[in-house]
Amino acid sequence: MQRAAGVFSKSHYGKEAYLAAFKMMYELLSKARRAGMLSIEIDIETPAESPIFQANPGFLKQKHICDFVCDTLRLAVSNNAEPFSTDQMLELDMEVRHHGATESAGALSAVADSLPGLGIVAPCWAW
Repeated sequence: MQRAAGVFSKSHYGKEAYLAAFKMMYELLSKARRAGMLSIEIDIETPAESPIFQANPGFLKQKHICDFVCDTLRLAVSNNAEPFSTDQMLELDMEVRHHGATESAGALSAVADSLPGLGIVAPCWAW
């Protein structure tokens, strides 16, 4: 129900949200560059307790985005996957998340497409 209501609501993503996310990512990756990739492991494992993530509470509220960023950075920290494999995993993850996010809009569209047919058939049932 919440996703269906989201079809009609205003987007949460604007210039301010993007700038805040870029600033937070810059701080996180700067820490990784200065102290090594393992230094951000605690930050990405527990983002709610990380000072870098806490500086951007709007990002923490967007659970799906926070999870995506932390999962991606976990791959970079673990260094177990090849770059091509990592790219494929990220694309697949984005496709799955996009499909889930657009499911409600698709269902709403299917209902809207069937309404004209209901208008044609409904007067016949009134007999």
